Amino acid sequence: MERLKRMSVFAKVVEFGSFTAAARQLQMSVSSISQTVSKLEDELQGKAVKP
Repeated sequence: MERLKRMSVFAKVVEFGSFTAAARQLQMSVSSISQTVSKLEDELQGKAVKP
């Protein structure tokens, strides 16, 4: 279930084009978005976004 949430957050980052815009839409902090994407990257053993 947690992985699904992380993937959903990542999808919003892609949809809105930035962590800030996704955070605004999801009513989350930018740091929470960043941590969520980082955990997803750890699970997938790769980078989901370019720095």
